[in-house]
Amino acid sequence: MKKEKKGPEKGARLGAALVVLVAVLALFFAGSFVYRMLREIPRTEDESIPAGIRVEVLNGSGTDKLARKVAAVLRDKGFDVVNIDNAESDDFSKTIVVDRVSNDMRYAKLLARKIGCGEVVAQPDPSLFLEVSVIIGRDWAKLFPEAEAGD
Repeated sequence: MKKEKKGPEKGARLGAALVVLVAVLALFFAGSFVYRMLREIPRTEDESIPAGIRVEVLNGSGTDKLARKVAAVLRDKGFDVVNIDNAESDDFSKTIVVDRVSNDMRYAKLLARKIGCGEVVAQPDPSLFLEVSVIIGRDWAKLFPEAEAGD
């Protein structure tokens, strides 16, 4: 009569099954983690406006009442427009977005991306109590086509 060797073979099969199960679980969790990371990356076109970005709109284009129209466009895009006025000069050829808080220009860059403006500068000024100034230039129709409609 032959004696069957169940112990080591059965243990080896159980160990191999356990290794496969752990590998499958590890792959599942790694895949789930990667999926979440990729899904949660904000896209620039869907980038939301952080609450509290205060903006002033200054008309430097020479076009009457344009600051009011551009302010309405920016409010529709989610910005808090707190001041509307004329710029020191009315001969700005290009619209400029000015960060008034810090040299990293994060708020100005965000607003500039939303309106498609390439001119961004940092001029921190804590006395203004706002984050961004938009100085409207003569290129305004390209950046704010919605401002042409209406009075």
